[in-house]
Amino acid sequence: MKSDTKLKWKRIPLPKDIFSGEKTNPSADVVSEGVKKIDFFKENCRWIWNFDKAIIDYINENDNVCFYEIYTDATINLECFLNNDNLFENKVFVVRKGVKCNVFVDYNSTGDTTDRIYSSIRFYVEEEAELNISRLQRLTSSSTVFFELLIDAKPYSKVFVVDAQLGGDYKAVSVEIKADESAETKIFPAYFSKKNSKSDLSYTIQHNGRRIKSGITAKGIVDENARKVFRGNMHFMQGASKSEGREEEECLLLSDNVYADSIPALMCDEDDVIGEHAANIGKFNEEKLFYMMSRGLSAENAKIILIKSMFSEVTYMSKYDEFSELVEEELFGGAYGI
Repeated sequence: MKSDTKLKWKRIPLPKDIFSGEKTNPSADVVSEGVKKIDFFKENCRWIWNFDKAIIDYINENDNVCFYEIYTDATINLECFLNNDNLFENKVFVVRKGVKCNVFVDYNSTGDTTDRIYSSIRFYVEEEAELNISRLQRLTSSSTVFFELLIDAKPYSKVFVVDAQLGGDYKAVSVEIKADESAETKIFPAYFSKKNSKSDLSYTIQHNGRRIKSGITAKGIVDENARKVFRGNMHFMQGASKSEGREEEECLLLSDNVYADSIPALMCDEDDVIGEHAANIGKFNEEKLFYMMSRGLSAENAKIILIKSMFSEVTYMSKYDEFSELVEEELFGGAYGI
């Protein structure tokens, strides 16, 4: 990375050694029926880079962008196992008109490895196409993650994203959907800020046409001495009349010694819209715990059931059958779980 590049990150402070090390784990090529690699894709795509430009430049320096066309109904499964690696991803996908595509991505590592992911993924979803993304990040507690996911959703398209961010010492995640007329777009984040970790999470839906229906429903846990910032953004641009957008976050605190900041935002340049936002931050509901314990459950088992119930509201939205099971396994069965 060039030494004269200046960071302009204004969220949770970036790690000092963010640009250390060379690429050790090349981004896997996408091989699946209904998907083909293309040389170039040029359309009027509306990408907005929420990441610091220095991070995007770093990704571009270490991994050339790859273009893929999804030309018929397809299911894409990508498993990325890291072992003290630096993984760079730089991909653009085109989902053609009327095509239905399900994508499952699993980023995993075990033991005491220290891994890093620098990822910039973009989807261009044409009219009447449907895109379902289920992403599971479960790296070790000493790993660092930078994710940028950008989706341009054309008229009458459907986009659903289930994003489980469970691992990592430091994770910076930005997901943005730009939707056109009569599109349906929903994001379901699930996060776990483990002890002493830092999480900077941003989820945005921009409404650019009439009669768009959208939602952001987030569930998360913050453990002892962890720091979390969550931004749920709904933009209603001029001309987005009759559109509806709802954003809500539920955050469970496992300790008094945490920093948990929730910033729901509605930005509106159009009158005739429905926009709602809400944030609920707190500890376990004592009345629910008492009721469950009075029925013979231990305090620990009662808390586990409440956590599973909370997370299931988002994980069950995944099109991947085993997604909820994998999330629960990471939360309660892993070496760094609850």
